[in-house]
Amino acid sequence: MFLCFLLLLGEGLARVLSPPLSRLERILTILEQDPDLFWKQRAHMNTVFEGAPAKTNGLGLRNKEIYPKTNKDTLRIVCLGASPTWGWGVKEEETYATQLEHLLKNAFPSRNVEVINAGVIGYSSYQGLHFLKNKIIPMSPDIITVPYVINDVDKHRFFRSNGKTDKELGPRSKVLITIENFLDRSRLISLLKKVSMHFQSAAVRYFGTDGKYQYIETRRVPIEDYKNNLKSIINIAQQNDIKVVLLKMPVNLPAKKDASETARLQAEANITTAIALGNAKEFDQAIAKLQLAIIQHPFSSKAYYLLGKYHEQLGNHKQAQDNFQQAIKMELYECGYLGKSYNETMENVAREGHVVLVDIVAAFDGYTQKNHISLFLDEQNDTIHPNPLGHSIISKEIYAAIVDNTLIKNKQFPKVIE
Repeated sequence: MFLCFLLLLGEGLARVLSPPLSRLERILTILEQDPDLFWKQRAHMNTVFEGAPAKTNGLGLRNKEIYPKTNKDTLRIVCLGASPTWGWGVKEEETYATQLEHLLKNAFPSRNVEVINAGVIGYSSYQGLHFLKNKIIPMSPDIITVPYVINDVDKHRFFRSNGKTDKELGPRSKVLITIENFLDRSRLISLLKKVSMHFQSAAVRYFGTDGKYQYIETRRVPIEDYKNNLKSIINIAQQNDIKVVLLKMPVNLPAKKDASETARLQAEANITTAIALGNAKEFDQAIAKLQLAIIQHPFSSKAYYLLGKYHEQLGNHKQAQDNFQQAIKMELYECGYLGKSYNETMENVAREGHVVLVDIVAAFDGYTQKNHISLFLDEQNDTIHPNPLGHSIISKEIYAAIVDNTLIKNKQFPKVIE
């Protein structure tokens, strides 16, 4: 009993004394680990997340409870996706799923219309594929929208970030997951982790993976896997008589002009030499080679990571910290480049599979050029998540695609509202 009292006292004090949560910690407060899908949103939440009210149903979705179809005339659309679909930073009624439902209800006043927001923060196409198979197919949707891209090009996961691709991760023990989810809710445990991190190296703080640090080379979903995931989503949907709408979403990470192929190869050669020098503990010479590599390829996250690693070996902790932070920043630039390639892959899959593709990138570009209004939450710091106006445009583009491609049969189908 006394031990339980001490734990409860410690938990209470931790909640009072803990410093404000970081962005990642705030995200983790609404997620919990899942043995098969890596993580999911917590069920039955009623909280405020990133400045907006956030309620979830029994599946952890930002939607009312979902029941089996009882009426054959019910039109059910499921919007798969990640945080842009979930509605990061906007109210539930402002998300494109809810706005699309309003448009369709106006078009079908006598029909039961349901648009389900199945966006899960951080999900990749791999997770979306298995989410579709395990949770969405039983909902019997008529149409699904598929926008995955931003998390596919990333290297890091909220849980189990260990350098493996999503496909390489296997399921975990449900018992172990249950215990870890219980501990993850504890502010006392969180505070103890923060304290322990102060005694860790800068490398572990910035690039910690499973208790050690390493530079992750692989993307969560390599582009070939991404293509196969999209094809599998389409195949499974069609086998279940579900129409598919692919959404080509903006990847507006701060992509700068990349180095030439020649410069990249020269930089890679210097990085390889630097690694050999670092292994021989010739850290000063390794740093000189990496500085040359950065001149040749200014956006090399790997070069900055290694600079941080070798400065730390020399005891230059401030330089190490600065370079690790720069490495993370450069990873965003790399994601920006790769996002365009992944979007091209989605276009190819849509064309080959004769599937409807909605080009949200073009819609956003056209609107912004015409009206000079941002469609993202923060033009300086967040050009991934749409603001309410951005969500409105997405909903109208999906609606127009449904009309133009006659995905729903109706004699009098109103055109999209301008």
